Amino acid sequence: ARAGCSGSGQGVLALGVRRGGLVGNVSGGAEMRVGSALSLFANASQTYSEDDRRASANVGVKLVF
Repeated sequence: ARAGCSGSGQGVLALGVRRGGLVGNVSGGAEMRVGSALSLFANASQTYSEDDRRASANVGVKLVF
């Protein structure tokens, strides 16, 4: 990536990593209402490519007041 500021003769060059050509993403989640003001939730995500694999998960509580 290249960047620069208008009016200045300086630029920025950042080298990155090449990603694979095939990328897949799978995600899902659920939420359960426990009471009128309380619910529990969970979700997960998986991203996969030829060169890279990433996963994440979240679990939490929602409280309405």
